[in-house]
Order: sequence, then C-alpha cells, then structure tokens
Amino acid sequence: MTSRKHLPIVIRVLILIFILITTLSCNQKNTENNSSALIHIRLDPNNLPPLSTLSEIVKSVRIIPLETSPEILVGDVGRSFVGKDHIVFMSRGGTNYLYLFTKEGKFIRQIGSKGKGPGEYTRIRGISVLEDEQLIYVLDAFRQPFLGYSFDGEVAKSFKPPPYEQEMKLIDANTYAATCIVDHEVLIINTVKNDTLKFIPLDKDQRSMDPRFSGNQHSGIYYSGIGRDTVYRVSKDGLEPAIAFDFGEGHVTGDLIIGYPRLPTGVIYIPFGVYNCGDYYHVHIQHHVNVEYPEYHSLFINKENQELTYMPVFREADDILFCSSLFFESVSPEGELMTQVDAIDLIEALPKILRNKDFEYTDELINKIKNLNEEDNPVIVLFKL
Repeated sequence: MTSRKHLPIVIRVLILIFILITTLSCNQKNTENNSSALIHIRLDPNNLPPLSTLSEIVKSVRIIPLETSPEILVGDVGRSFVGKDHIVFMSRGGTNYLYLFTKEGKFIRQIGSKGKGPGEYTRIRGISVLEDEQLIYVLDAFRQPFLGYSFDGEVAKSFKPPPYEQEMKLIDANTYAATCIVDHEVLIINTVKNDTLKFIPLDKDQRSMDPRFSGNQHSGIYYSGIGRDTVYRVSKDGLEPAIAFDFGEGHVTGDLIIGYPRLPTGVIYIPFGVYNCGDYYHVHIQHHVNVEYPEYHSLFINKENQELTYMPVFREADDILFCSSLFFESVSPEGELMTQVDAIDLIEALPKILRNKDFEYTDELINKIKNLNEEDNPVIVLFKL
C-alpha cells in the first residue's frame, strides 16, 4: 500500500507522465496537420524570388553508379523509381528499355521487352512501382493495356485503361488514377470493386494541358497540369488540394491552352510535376520570359514556414557537384531528390569539389568519385534536403 508520505510524489510522477503523453500526442497531430494542410504560394512572374544555389538547402549528397556492360544498353535515365531496396528506371533515347537494379546499383535484369506481342511495350510513357508487392506497371504510348510485370520479369496482371486516357498512375495493387479528356479530368478506378470516382469536371475556362502524375507510393502521388494552379494530393479516396499557387498575371487561362506550346511571354506554370521530399515540396516551374525560350526553374517550398528557394534547373545552380542539372526525376523513401550525371562530369569536377570548403562532403562520396571510370554511366545522384 502507498503511504501518505509517498502519495504526493506518485501523483507528481503521474501528472508528469500525463503531460508528456499529451505533448507527444499534440506534436504528432501538429505534424500530421502540417503534412496535409493546404499551402498557399504567391509566385508572380513580375516579382520572383531571388535566385539561389543548391548548397543553401542541401544537407548531404550521395551517388550510386549503376552497373553497366556492353549487354546492358543504358541511355539517359527517364521516368524512374528509387525505393528502399531497388532502383527502377526507363532509359531514354533509342533504347527505351526498363531496368531493375539493387539500391547499391548492381544490375538485376531488364524488365519486359520491346515489341508488339503480348506483354511487350513499344514506347514507355510512364511507370508505376509497388516495391512491397514487387510489381512494376508500364504505360505504353501506343498500346492500350497498363502492362504489369513482377520483379522477376514475369508478366503480371494488366489493367485496361478508360477511353481517352492521357496519363495513369498506380495507387495500390488494385487502384489506379487516370487523367481523361472526356467529362472529367481525373478518374480513380478500383479494379476489384469496379468503382470509379470522378474529380475535376472539364470546364472550358479551367481546362488544363499536359496533365501529369508525379511521385510514388512512399512519397505520395501528386497531380498537376498546365492551366491548373492547384496541385492535388492523390489517394484511393480522392483528390485533396496540397499547394494552391497564385501566378498573378502569369496564370495560363483556358483560351491560352489552345495555343500550347507557343504560349505568350510572361506566363508561368508547372510542366513536370511535384515531389514531396521531407520538409520541402519540390516543384518544376516553367516561365516564358519570351515566346521562343522559356526558362526552367526548381522551386523548393519549406512546408513549415512557406519560405521559397528558387534556382535555375541547369548546372549553374549546382555548387556542390558542379555538374548536375536540377531536373529531378524521382524521390527516395528518405526524401532525397534524384537526378543523374555522367561519370566523366564527376571525374572532371573532382578537383573543384576537393577545393570547395563551403560544403561538407563525406569520405565515402569522395572515394566513390575517385573510383569512377568514364564508362560508369549513368550515375544516380541523391540530394538530402
């Protein structure tokens, strides 16, 4: 039995435990609210943020040289996926094949093959990867089925897309999202329940061009389109606004979409998608400073305080590796943004890297660059913000 002398101490301990539990619960709720709260961003083309460089927000960087050989014809990395244990990407250019690697860059196998037969693709337009289920789905530019493959390379269940689909993204093993140019801009289809949810009815005054899904299962899937100033978070239950942009005089109106891609000077829009990378959103921004030569930028949005970091896509913004364009293709489970470089560019940049005292490099990174061969292409680069 607790004595009267010790009762106040017990009570104080219980009160302290209660306060700690309450505080942790509140913090967790605040974190959840911050991650799902709608962010409002003003990005007026007449008053854009000052240009920054990569080292202002990057905490660390690592590289993964991909194993190649004469039998593995790897071109530039296109649509890609960086997971817990695997890397999947399609190669651009004439090869346009799909490859599976370990997270260390060791080649496992080619997935599927090019052709017009069953289970073959002609030109890959997009991929969806379910790493836990070890499934890869391929959206073919010229064939109807949404082709499924296992990580073993075997043909898996395929999905028949809706009529007039433009883009598709797998949400889970039974549910996918599709953009459609008839009636509704986004459909979410459950293939087991045979249910279809429809979102964003088409409107001539709010029509969009080049609708696009970006992201993946572990980072979240996002929907954007030229002429849509709101970025939506996509789930099997529907669409939820994530970022609402105010582009001011740069807004692309419905009548301008008809003239795409020759849009007038001054407009600004999201051409290539959005990535959720830890404390930041990354957004591709295209600004038509004149009709012929648009400018491409990477916009980083701090989720906590909505501070903006704005930098050009091309190499002048890379003051860490001095050879990377900031055209990010994917995001890892750790929230790292992925791009690719050629090994020769890293080898030539090494003297400048070794002289650079404004960024803290790991010994592992320096040694990996020193051990590169010119043929080690491509090299995956992952930036942690």
